[in-house]
Amino acid sequence: MAKTIHTILYDDVLEGSKIITMDNCVCQLFDIKRDYDALIRDEKDVLSRPALYILLNRDSRKAYIGQTDDFPVRRLFLSEGSRRTGLMVMSGFRRQ
Repeated sequence: MAKTIHTILYDDVLEGSKIITMDNCVCQLFDIKRDYDALIRDEKDVLSRPALYILLNRDSRKAYIGQTDDFPVRRLFLSEGSRRTGLMVMSGFRRQ
């Protein structure tokens, strides 16, 4: 059965941050470019739920995978001294 994937270009630029959703799915994927505080502020309600995140550093070709119950709060700790070039957050999970 085919699924429809919806991609929202946050700032109307294909290379910019994106919000990705899929029909009949309880979570959302956020592709957040470095220093996109406006997106994190605008989507704080969704991002404050339990989330899996991946920090990407394309220069060194490394990634860090983590989980948090409140991504906006966790991001404050991740930003200090970070050289990340991208960030992906899957949010909206429900605790069992």
